[in-house]
Amino acid sequence: MSAVVMIALVGLAAFLPRYLPFVVLQDRKPSATAKDLLGYAPVAVLAALAVPPVLTPTGDGDRLTVLGPYLAGALVIVVVAYTSRHLLLSALAGTVVFFVLRAVMGS
Repeated sequence: MSAVVMIALVGLAAFLPRYLPFVVLQDRKPSATAKDLLGYAPVAVLAALAVPPVLTPTGDGDRLTVLGPYLAGALVIVVVAYTSRHLLLSALAGTVVFFVLRAVMGS
């Protein structure tokens, strides 16, 4: 099988499961429960992407860091975001804490 055909088939396999529900279910309205549950999807995806590197920044799944720059920066982001509700301020504060601790700890 040629590479072009293989790429086309993989692209089709990735595209169809995302496209077909929109075509088949376009006339149906989601229930209130489904809307509520889908509201948590962005937070869940962000947590799934952000938490593993924070807890195991070396990529070694066997060792968790107790309080390294990654975890300290993440904790600052959570606290500042919760108290101020300002995403840019929380990201900036967490980034500053991360780089300061990394410079001090030398990691």
